[in-house]
Amino acid sequence: MEYLYTKISIMTNIKIFGWDCETDEISCYGVLAEQSNPLILSEELRELLKNRIMNQKTPVIYQDENKVIFCGMREKMTKMLLLGPICIEDMSYVEIHRYCKAYQIENEQCPPKLKLQNLLALLELLSYIKIEEKYEDEEILDANGLIEKQEIGLEADVRIDTEDIYHHTYQEEVKTMDYIREGNLEEVVGAVELLASTAGKLSENEIRNERNLGICSITLATRAAIEGGAAPAKAYKLSDLYINKIDQCKRMTEIFEYRKRSLYDFAKLVVEEREKRANSRYTEQCKEYIRKYYHQKICIPDIAEALGVSESHLSRIFKKETGESIQKYSMHMRIERAENLLKYSEASLTEISEYLCFSSQSHFGKVFKVYKNMTPKQYRDYYKSPEFVSREEI
Repeated sequence: MEYLYTKISIMTNIKIFGWDCETDEISCYGVLAEQSNPLILSEELRELLKNRIMNQKTPVIYQDENKVIFCGMREKMTKMLLLGPICIEDMSYVEIHRYCKAYQIENEQCPPKLKLQNLLALLELLSYIKIEEKYEDEEILDANGLIEKQEIGLEADVRIDTEDIYHHTYQEEVKTMDYIREGNLEEVVGAVELLASTAGKLSENEIRNERNLGICSITLATRAAIEGGAAPAKAYKLSDLYINKIDQCKRMTEIFEYRKRSLYDFAKLVVEEREKRANSRYTEQCKEYIRKYYHQKICIPDIAEALGVSESHLSRIFKKETGESIQKYSMHMRIERAENLLKYSEASLTEISEYLCFSSQSHFGKVFKVYKNMTPKQYRDYYKSPEFVSREEI
């Protein structure tokens, strides 16, 4: 039986699960199911299907508020067969976004599509395989209150051939995503407006239509920003912020303004992330320069010239990322090296101060005491390893 379920799942691209509702153990037939499958994620969804299955002889078809379908039927007393998610109608970007948000799915994509007639045939086949019970389309539709869905399914099949007339082209969508991914602030708004102008009408109500278009733009921008390098958490947080704002809008001008503003903000996320990475690179290169030349006189102009960046920019980003100035970091490095020399060498204080490019032994002593609360000699006497104690000190 598992062999048949596996082959059917592969042929239809529909996930089929065996579920023991008593132990809550779930097994997947066919291609391994993603952990983001709602039937795995949502205990509430499984319980809803269980209640329907326990009270209905025919296979259960449940469609959630975002047009996504989940099916089920009883195998034994506590064991059930679950199918889904399935899409029998076109889903807008809004519905896909809300579906994924409802089940906390990060990778937003439309569920596998299946014509209504094919879905009914699949359920009828599985019922016959499992319990040798034959059902007609009308029986299943009527039991699930979906007689009208048969007509909708037929209309959807006819509409597929002409959907390009009503929906924006793939090329325009790719262009828009490219601009956002690149952080191109100048081009992004114009490109999305072109995308919106060629989009099909998503609603009879103009304000609702504009709201849906706005959410479509935000969904596109979210994906593109993440691909461009923006942190997913920041991108999704920004997405939720603007979608909630647009959902509450009552005037088209407000919707348009939020849409335009959101696109700029998503592009800025990409720009800021790239600047942050570039700045981090300069900071690390600056640290490497100091580690290499700590025993010489270090000047910010020399570092900036070596890295090919302005002195002011380098100083600003270094302080922002490390919390201290370049001069202070350099001094920390020299004091650390002084500690090692005091503990693990027999070099005199004068030699150490000269090697680390202090102006004098006295200056070295004063600076060292500021950082370590003791003089270099006190530090050496306290920390020096016995094997580095000279014969004169024994």
